[in-house]
Amino acid sequence: MTRCDDLARQPVPLGGACTSEVGPLSGRNDCDIGATCWFVDPDTLTGTCVSLCHGSPEAPDCTHAPGTTCVLVHDNQDAPLCLPTCDPFEPTCPVGHHCHPTPHAPEAFACVPDTSAPIGAAFDPCSKTNCAAGLLCAEPEAAAVECAPDTNCCTPLCDLDAPACPGAGQTCLPYYPINQAPAGLENVGLCGLP
Repeated sequence: MTRCDDLARQPVPLGGACTSEVGPLSGRNDCDIGATCWFVDPDTLTGTCVSLCHGSPEAPDCTHAPGTTCVLVHDNQDAPLCLPTCDPFEPTCPVGHHCHPTPHAPEAFACVPDTSAPIGAAFDPCSKTNCAAGLLCAEPEAAAVECAPDTNCCTPLCDLDAPACPGAGQTCLPYYPINQAPAGLENVGLCGLP
């Protein structure tokens, strides 16, 4: 649910240390207009001001916040935030987040919030982003013979430069179409059945 609140007397700019009132996800904080307090420590209620996405729900835009991509952090899409992009092989995400493709833009890896559902291990059933770090939710017929029939399951990312996959018959397949990987992510692959 969205709400209107008074702006703090000295609003905190993007990237600054902020305080969230009441709880980590209350939406009541001292960030400047167009930002909200995110990566909030549940004990101290301090976090970092991040930008809201610009644009529209159909075409969200974070070009005003370099090094980020738009992530819809709630299923009802009422919190489009510009969250840091990341390398899935060198995760740098804050506690409570992991490096995962964004649901809205699956070509971009970003620090997405851990889900409230249990974090799935390799070959566990999954939906969207509830696989553990280093795993992606895939369709069972393309993922692994170890996956339950007709149920999406978690399967590992792999390095195309040093491919290794744990499932029977799995191979390291390119995550991105040929010549379409973003700079620095050319070696990202996904374990699957050829």
